[in-house]
Amino acid sequence: MSPNDSFLGGLELPRVLHLSDAEYNALVGERQTHLKACLKSPKHASVYKKSNSLQRGSWFDAMAKVGIEKFQKTVAIIPDINKASNKGKSNYVDFLIEHGWKYKGSQNENEWRVLAYKQLNSSAWNKGKELIPASDWSDLRFMYDSLMNYEMAQIIMDHSEHNLCLQWDSKDEELPFEYRVWKCQFDFSWKEDSKTNGIDLKTDIDPSPEAFQKKVFDLGYDFQAAFYMKGLEECGVTPGIWLWIAVETKEPWTTHVHYATPETIEIGWRRVQMAVDKLKSYLKDDKKRPYGTKVNHIKPPRWLDYQLKEYGY
Repeated sequence: MSPNDSFLGGLELPRVLHLSDAEYNALVGERQTHLKACLKSPKHASVYKKSNSLQRGSWFDAMAKVGIEKFQKTVAIIPDINKASNKGKSNYVDFLIEHGWKYKGSQNENEWRVLAYKQLNSSAWNKGKELIPASDWSDLRFMYDSLMNYEMAQIIMDHSEHNLCLQWDSKDEELPFEYRVWKCQFDFSWKEDSKTNGIDLKTDIDPSPEAFQKKVFDLGYDFQAAFYMKGLEECGVTPGIWLWIAVETKEPWTTHVHYATPETIEIGWRRVQMAVDKLKSYLKDDKKRPYGTKVNHIKPPRWLDYQLKEYGY
């Protein structure tokens, strides 16, 4: 048995799978989110944390996949409770217990709920339903209505599935095995004839064509698209096109569909290769210097040179 077989538990790659979120999260493999963070530095990638905006995006993805009514049954909307007072803390704990949360500490003392409130983020609790603030829930409902009323987005989603997962060997022998195996999970995938299209649902403060085009490259959406399309290819699935459905997170709650051109996918893949090279250099460096060993040369941007010449300097 090779070291690779030992690491993978003897699994044969590549694999095309249909998994729940929990099953996918347990799957061995390097995600594009970690690899993309390596563009800044592998050291930053190691401490990558999900932001609140990404959390709202995860809620919206789940809502779009199963429908708002079914999704609402799996979460608890936090009521307007003044948690500054002991009474408020006590009421909040009662709310948690009502929605499946279980406090494992002592409940014999009169003020046990206040103590339980202070221990919310500790092992003293077994968590129940996921909690969503009322303000977020209100926004999510408006966003969902916007998505459902956008005809093109609805056609795409009606033809799509949402449990396609891929796992493959990147075949880069310079990478340790924990980074060599890659995986991805599609928001939505649409099989059209012999090709499979990738669809990514994005929540955005400005989904307009001009603003979204800039974010594709600023936030690495091109990176993600290229990573996923490569996964299809490596898993023996013919890639089709890549689409983003962008939904506005504030009033007037607009929705728009964007298409990744072949040039965008090509640029994204070149950035994947850059991230891999940065990761390999970092892993080989005994001192783990995040930006490599070379002194950085600061050069003036071309636009500044042009600007000064335009004003005669």
